Amino acid sequence: MRTEEEKAQTRFLIVICIIALLGVAALSVYSYTVTTSLSQQNTSLSREVSDLNSNLSSLENALEEREVQAGLNYLASNYNPHVGLISESPHSDVYWLYSDNFLAALAINSTRLSNSTLTAIGDNISKTLARYPPMQQTLCTVLCVGNATNQYVLLSTYWKGSCYLKSAEDYTAGHFGDIEVMATLNNGSGTLSETRYADIAFLQAVCNLRQGNVTGWSQGFGDGLGFYNGVGFNDTPFQEGSSKGIYQTYKLTLFIYAMESQCGPFNQTAYQSALTTLLQMQAPDGGFHTGYNPDLSINGTTNTETTSLAILAMSTVTYCFS
Repeated sequence: MRTEEEKAQTRFLIVICIIALLGVAALSVYSYTVTTSLSQQNTSLSREVSDLNSNLSSLENALEEREVQAGLNYLASNYNPHVGLISESPHSDVYWLYSDNFLAALAINSTRLSNSTLTAIGDNISKTLARYPPMQQTLCTVLCVGNATNQYVLLSTYWKGSCYLKSAEDYTAGHFGDIEVMATLNNGSGTLSETRYADIAFLQAVCNLRQGNVTGWSQGFGDGLGFYNGVGFNDTPFQEGSSKGIYQTYKLTLFIYAMESQCGPFNQTAYQSALTTLLQMQAPDGGFHTGYNPDLSINGTTNTETTSLAILAMSTVTYCFS
């Protein structure tokens, strides 16, 4: 027989065990409640972040579509139906087959905002480019093979030739009264280096990417990005020559285009900075200024080449967001 003292100790231990079990149960309930609450909060927060990102993407899409439409209107306003081409700049009598009008046709065809009028302009430009028999052997079309005859042929999805570029030369394709038709061809004796020119680096990167050369893509893109200082591209033309100290807007467009061609970006900070600066370069008439100073003030007029490249870049951004 157990003594009264032993019975008391047993009862005491039972009470302690019950209290402990109740404590564990309470703690489990509390832990479950907290975990469930945190999970619900995290789910809610994730939804909010997702909605915010979606709203930002929609806002950026809307902004860029508006800017793209303004750029397209600029191109249309400078189109001369009698020549079948877009002039170099407003009120100019100079018309460039390559690069201006090749890029303009490419830009018009790249955007979902093109209407029947713009589509007709793009088609007419393409037909005009093919109507210069004296230049056929020299100019070549986007379907030809061999070395690119104009550096921007590398942006065409049809290009299957070399990604390396020779130095550029300007040629006169024809005169019609006061109208002069010109073309820039990359058929010089020298070779353009991606380690000296940011634009060449990005063009070669895009070309290599589309041809499955990942090493060539990485090398070219890395060389181009290395010139970016947060304001513009500090490559050889920025350091010397006639454009010394002036950042070129079209190099921003090629950087954005190259980055978005693989639906990046690899460098979000540089990408956003370049896109913001590019949008600042658009004039009220929709055209994009060719250059700007280190303080981001405008230094240059608007023209067809820069505007077409800007449209291509922003259309690529819209595609990747979609």
